[in-house]
Amino acid sequence: MALKDLIDVTDITPTSFCVLLFLMSEEYNKNHGDGIIFAIHNIYIGAVWLLSRKMIINIYN
Repeated sequence: MALKDLIDVTDITPTSFCVLLFLMSEEYNKNHGDGIIFAIHNIYIGAVWLLSRKMIINIYN
């Protein structure tokens, strides 16, 4: 199951946002080891990803 399948991007809630960040940081830690510095990076990437998905969906609706 892909990460994007776990979260309904049409209805972004604080909970789904936190779940996404958690999954992203877990994935990063698994692949790269050390994580707290990259947790901040993941928050930025997660925010950009969610906002861009929401904007794309709004354009097509």
